[in-house]
Amino acid sequence: MKMETGILNTSKENSRILVLSASPFPSYQGTQVAISLIINKLLSQGKIVDLLTYPFGKGKKNLHPNFNHFLCRDIPQYRNMRSGPDVMKLALDIFLFNKAYELTQTYRYSQIHAHNYEALFVG
Repeated sequence: MKMETGILNTSKENSRILVLSASPFPSYQGTQVAISLIINKLLSQGKIVDLLTYPFGKGKKNLHPNFNHFLCRDIPQYRNMRSGPDVMKLALDIFLFNKAYELTQTYRYSQIHAHNYEALFVG
């Protein structure tokens, strides 16, 4: 069994990684930019990356064949792109948890990489 030494290892084995982010994506904010860089590095290593985020964002989505962007359930009238606490985000976090559970029942992940404390709770 090959042991991974970190999220950005150089192993070429074809593992599937779930990246959780309690945030809009894509978006040109600090965490989202960092997530994009991490995802691109993982894809360059031959990993399959599933990203789960809130159901809205701005910008171009990555069209790499090993990248899947999943969205939690939507609240159509809500589009707050700002970071920080918000009552509506609590509902989105519950939706994020439900979708993450569904994905973990569908796919076998070698790692779950969570961003923000809400995503850590979901993970």
